[in-house]
Amino acid sequence: MAQGIPSDLFDTLATTLTGERKKRMEQVASSRLPWLRCVLQDIHSEHNISACLRSCEAFGVGSVDVLSLLTTKKSFRPTSVACGISHWLNIQEFNAINSYSQYLKQNHYKLFAGIPSSHSRANKQILDVEQIPRDAADHGFKIAVLFGNERLGIDPEWHNHIDGYFTVPTVGFVESLNVSVAVAVTLYAIIQSGNHLLAPKYLVSDQDIKAQLGIWITKTVPKWQEIYDHEKNKK
Repeated sequence: MAQGIPSDLFDTLATTLTGERKKRMEQVASSRLPWLRCVLQDIHSEHNISACLRSCEAFGVGSVDVLSLLTTKKSFRPTSVACGISHWLNIQEFNAINSYSQYLKQNHYKLFAGIPSSHSRANKQILDVEQIPRDAADHGFKIAVLFGNERLGIDPEWHNHIDGYFTVPTVGFVESLNVSVAVAVTLYAIIQSGNHLLAPKYLVSDQDIKAQLGIWITKTVPKWQEIYDHEKNKK
């Protein structure tokens, strides 16, 4: 259970939710993908970051990691609409590539970076996005997909930590997609290929579901601690 959140929080506060709301939260929590996370580096446009978060939540990617490398200021500023979406996501913020890469390795993730299609002519092996889940299933790792700054792309320091590169192929004069579009297309392709391969390997446990539901309660129910204490004192 997340630190400071009682293990029975959701069950105790379930009476404050409508039956439909409770059922919906349980369905969504059980549908999260524990084998896939999205990594966003220095996405500065509020609309871009908001669209990225919306795609992650819609496709069941509950873990989003945000890295701010190009500025000492916090670059992660979603719109007010996305702030509501972010309640349903587990967003972590980092500011160093080395420590973040160690975090991924410790949690059995391999990192794959999106690059423009024009880079496929450079000295880099470009993976088919749909191949990534097959390799993950064969070799027993989880997947983190990295998207870089709208103008500069991924920071050069990443290259010592990246396990593979991928691109969204284009055939027109435009050689790259808007980052939020690239996130949506990539996540959809990986999930379509990976759901039947990786879902059986990384089942969402009842404990994980309860933990996620408890986190959501703390984000969406005002004064949840007071309500929880009151309900527990009644028993």
